[in-house]
Amino acid sequence: MQEAWAACVRATASALDATPYSRETLKDLARTLPSRARAPQAFAEFQSLSAKAGVKLVYVKAFKGGKLDGCAMMVDGHPVIGISGRGKRLDKVLFTILHEVAHVFIGPPG
Repeated sequence: MQEAWAACVRATASALDATPYSRETLKDLARTLPSRARAPQAFAEFQSLSAKAGVKLVYVKAFKGGKLDGCAMMVDGHPVIGISGRGKRLDKVLFTILHEVAHVFIGPPG
C-alpha cells in the first residue's frame, strides 16, 4: 500500500513544473514556513513557493489504512516532497513538510 501511495506521488510530480533546484532558496523557504503557516489558507501557496526552490510539493490523500505522512524522492531530476495529510492537522502537515525538507537536504542514503 505504501509503495502504491508513493507511486501516485511520483506520477503527480512528473506532471508538475519547477525551476532548477536551489538549496539556498529551499533553506530560506523552510525558515519562513512556520510563520507563513499561521493561516490555514497559506498552505495553498506552499506548492508554488516550493516550485520556485526547485522542489515539487505533492499532496496525495492518504490511502485507507495507510501509515505514511510524507516522503521525499527524486523525480525527473527534481526533489519531490509528498504529503498525505494523514491526521488532518495543519501542525502535523507542517511538521511533515519540514521533516521531508530535511531529507532533501541530507540527500539519499549511501
